[in-house]
Amino acid sequence: MSRPSPRTPSVRLPLPAGVEVVAAGGGLRVSGRLGSLCLPAAVLDPYGTAGWRLEGGLGDPARLLVVAAADRAMAGTMAGLLRGAIHGVHWGHTAWLTVRGTGWRATVSPDGRGAVWRLGWSHDVSVTAPRGTRWVAAGAQRVALVGVDLGAVRGTAARVAALRPASPWTGRGIHLEGRPWRARPRRTR
Repeated sequence: MSRPSPRTPSVRLPLPAGVEVVAAGGGLRVSGRLGSLCLPAAVLDPYGTAGWRLEGGLGDPARLLVVAAADRAMAGTMAGLLRGAIHGVHWGHTAWLTVRGTGWRATVSPDGRGAVWRLGWSHDVSVTAPRGTRWVAAGAQRVALVGVDLGAVRGTAARVAALRPASPWTGRGIHLEGRPWRARPRRTR
């Protein structure tokens, strides 16, 4: 990636203490206390028109990542991807799932790699956590998927929620926190 010129639209991203951003293999590697993510250049900058640089303070290591692109939309997209990666390696991402229904529940394995979902069918559904993520149980009907990669966490949670989408009339199903859901009134005569 090239250095951005001062006239191109840019976004400044502060780096928390303990987060490092380095160029690696044509992309950026973001490392922090929870792990590391590699963002390829084809994902960050598909047109090859963007650039980035690190800025430091007085006697301080680089604490600011400046992203610039030919247009404002591309700079914002790159900044959003990097912001998600920085947040993931420093604090982590969490997707909460709640199961509602009589006898419906989720059981998490002791190592957090798998979750078994009992959803009112004749069989149980087993879901394995993607690499770099793990399941955490907060009761029989509330489970969280925790990981560094936002796409893996939210994508897997959405696939699990699609197993039994929440019914707007009864409320039974799997509710993904943050996804809008509206209860409809029951019919009356």
